[in-house]
Amino acid sequence: MIIINTRENFSKRKPLLFTILSLILFLIIGIVLNTIFSAINLSQGLPYVTESVTEIILAIMSLFIMKQLGLFSKDLFGKHNLSLGLKLGSFVILTGVVQLIIFLTLNVNNPMTFTLAPIIGAIVYSFAVGVYEEIFMRGLILQNLMTVFGHSKRGVYKTLILASLFFGLAHLINLTHAPLLDTLIQVVYAMTAGIILGAVFLRTNNLLSVILLHGVFDLFTYLTNTVYAGHFVSYNLVQYPGIYIGYNLFLIIGNLVIGLLIARKIKPLKEDISLDVKSSENQVIDLKV
Repeated sequence: MIIINTRENFSKRKPLLFTILSLILFLIIGIVLNTIFSAINLSQGLPYVTESVTEIILAIMSLFIMKQLGLFSKDLFGKHNLSLGLKLGSFVILTGVVQLIIFLTLNVNNPMTFTLAPIIGAIVYSFAVGVYEEIFMRGLILQNLMTVFGHSKRGVYKTLILASLFFGLAHLINLTHAPLLDTLIQVVYAMTAGIILGAVFLRTNNLLSVILLHGVFDLFTYLTNTVYAGHFVSYNLVQYPGIYIGYNLFLIIGNLVIGLLIARKIKPLKEDISLDVKSSENQVIDLKV
């Protein structure tokens, strides 16, 4: 089959610009939605409601764009390779467990509060974040870059690194509420998390697996923060330099090494023969012998 593309999508012609504009657009929309929902008191005093609704809306928008670009498939959310994805990404769960142990150790003398509504809110929000960020970053951005660059082994690595770089830089938004050093550490961590999550997705073609991995990792943080209420103590560079540096090195190096090992078995895309023809309309012509 010979595919004659008379006009490519903007996302394919300018993939990096498309990625940057998408990140900026979704960031602005997220801020606007949070502002509106806060103004109308959508949460009614319940934790994480506003944030969860915003994440879900952004996820739906991402799915819509994926469908328009031909990147959506029901199989992305099916059982195919789900167990393989969870197995390959088990290091993500391990890092979450290690972080949970650190939190429990630091807060051993602090009282716990088990209130149903905040706990449910933390659970919902953890997975809402996983759903949105994985659909947007892996389902939309990574897949689009893969269709442009991923027609060789070198292209696969280029795609994975670029998508992970953008995923990390997107966390610079945390400068609005976090110190510079903590934010920069999170940017680097997010880049390496993008490597392992992106590699798992490209290896399995299953978004559900990386959504679950992402959601479970976040759950350890939000749930612990919730049950300790106002008494929660986290690790930081000033008070706990050994824990802070050691854990972040464990995260960054582990994600990077394991992610690249997984990436070695990713199969490049098969590139169709494409001829660009000037025309005022899009046409796809199948030539069969």
